[in-house]
Amino acid sequence: MRDFSMRRRTRDTSRRSSTGAVPRAARPLSAAFPLSATLPLSAALILALALVAGCSGPVELRPGGTPRPTIISMGELDRRGHAVVGSMVLCLTAPGSVEVTAVTPVNPAGPITVVAYALRFHFGPLIGSAYGDLASVGVQPDHIVDAPCVESSGEGYELVLELATAPATNASADGWLITYTTAGASRQTSIPLGVLLCATAPAGEPGCTRT
Repeated sequence: MRDFSMRRRTRDTSRRSSTGAVPRAARPLSAAFPLSATLPLSAALILALALVAGCSGPVELRPGGTPRPTIISMGELDRRGHAVVGSMVLCLTAPGSVEVTAVTPVNPAGPITVVAYALRFHFGPLIGSAYGDLASVGVQPDHIVDAPCVESSGEGYELVLELATAPATNASADGWLITYTTAGASRQTSIPLGVLLCATAPAGEPGCTRT
């Protein structure tokens, strides 16, 4: 009986193997994800990427570091000529370039005029202030900024202004509004560097005061 039972089990096992289900062939990927289903997914992915790119926005111009309100006083302009003022560093929020198209005084008092302006790349001492014109301090009339901001490096573009006032008239401003173009759009930023220009009195002397 034991031998018969073993043969029976062997025969039953053999029969199950010979009549077992035939393995199904692997379904192609196109069957699992038909083209009609992948097209909406692709469109959604493209839209998401476009939205992310749009959120990043164009490159922006901003002051380097953390500028603090400061006033530069310059006297005797009737005798010494135009005032040249620098010490304003600008840089970009990301790689790229922008063009500065205008610089105007903030809260001007008296006839203060921006005769010319320029930007020079620097990584060392700033021009600060001087008398004369842009050429006299070695600055070319360049209006492009293409340096990204690098924190604590001091690198960027120094904005240099050539300023004038009317004869025998003092003038001042609290800062500067800078207009620039980026990605075809016009935008603005500002720097709180004030100036006091005195026509006849020396800087710091009586008669060289805010008007």
